Amino acid sequence: MSAKGKQYLVNVDLEGIHGIVGEPYKTLTASFDYKTAAENAVKEINTVVKALYDSGAEKVVVWDNHGGSKNLDYSTIDPRADIISANTEHKFGRFWFSDGYDFDGLILLGYHAREGTFGGVLAHTFSSVGIQYYKLDGKPFGEIEYDSYIAGSYGFPTLLVCSDNVALDQIEEFLPDTAKVISKYGKDRNEAEFIEEDIFLNTLYIETLKAVDLTPALKKIEFPCVFEARYTRIEDGIKKFKKLRNLGMETEFGEDAHVVVTKLYNIEDFQKAH
Repeated sequence: MSAKGKQYLVNVDLEGIHGIVGEPYKTLTASFDYKTAAENAVKEINTVVKALYDSGAEKVVVWDNHGGSKNLDYSTIDPRADIISANTEHKFGRFWFSDGYDFDGLILLGYHAREGTFGGVLAHTFSSVGIQYYKLDGKPFGEIEYDSYIAGSYGFPTLLVCSDNVALDQIEEFLPDTAKVISKYGKDRNEAEFIEEDIFLNTLYIETLKAVDLTPALKKIEFPCVFEARYTRIEDGIKKFKKLRNLGMETEFGEDAHVVVTKLYNIEDFQKAH
């Protein structure tokens, strides 16, 4: 298969992992489902790692990027994979470790729909308590789009996304040629219909085998562009405004002090604005 000799990055969030829905008014980390999410995430990781190595991959790197990046029992992850476990990224570099690899593709596990999405399980945009939306040139985007843009800036595409059906429908136009695997069927923020685990993991394995043969387009931002963020609390909006101004960025308030609008000229600006 075309994975022979190639390197892959597997990014892992938790809200979109199969078998979990969390609790109302709580982050996943604070809910009864957190332990299950971490355990089920390892099952998804090992399924994907096996499929990639079975396809001939030279190297697979797994990055736990939920919260402080210390959610998983790394001793239970396939030992063939390199683990990025510490949240030690430099100031403005989300994939700070990428310079040590030559990635050919990105796989996103456990990702989720954007904040406010009807039926999206644990839907949020980076912070379930602090951010109401992010927009790029007026178009909303979330964590799937964000990491796909960062990967594109490094020169590799998003090959597969595994999440609930709502999130996958949401990104269909953005990632039309990317493989998509449904982890659960979203009914509400904390309600879902689950797929039998064996069936789900088998599907994930098969779709990963297929994904290595895909050639989706790189996702790249057309600069200059405008980044708009709406914060839940005015204090956070003001704090972000001051921070970006101090960095010398072209930043203004939007319709009120909740909204911060910034002109971007490159991928570094994109990460600073976030």
